[in-house]
Amino acid sequence: MNPAGIAVGVVAILIGLAFGSLMLASPEGLNPAYPIWIALLAPLAFVFGGMLVCAHASGRPGFVAITFSALAFCLLLIVNWGAFFSSHIQCRETLSFLGLPILEWYPSEVECRSSLRVIMACLDAVVLVLVAVLIWRRVANGHPESTN
Repeated sequence: MNPAGIAVGVVAILIGLAFGSLMLASPEGLNPAYPIWIALLAPLAFVFGGMLVCAHASGRPGFVAITFSALAFCLLLIVNWGAFFSSHIQCRETLSFLGLPILEWYPSEVECRSSLRVIMACLDAVVLVLVAVLIWRRVANGHPESTN
């Protein structure tokens, strides 16, 4: 058991809960293109991240797998909403070398949306393939339920 890791995890959980409650208390400052349930996934990701740190610090691999899956799902849902369902998107493309920007440009909204959709479609495909392989391996080994 690692008390410092648990302390960091608890701080992340408290930050997520605090920002979530602030978002619910005054939602007028949020982007109107995002529904409140999508906006609340960001502080929920902090909560799951804190739970992940606490689970890892306390040495509970089964809980680590569950919280990591929940955290990844939250983050993927936020980005997929932005890519496929938001009404307005802006981006800046930068060519850099060793962290120093060499060339910077602002493409049109159509180019931003198209490039983000292509990136997210590829990332979603990779995630779906990995999940399918994981399920196939568990079923092929004769363990349809989790063996943690």
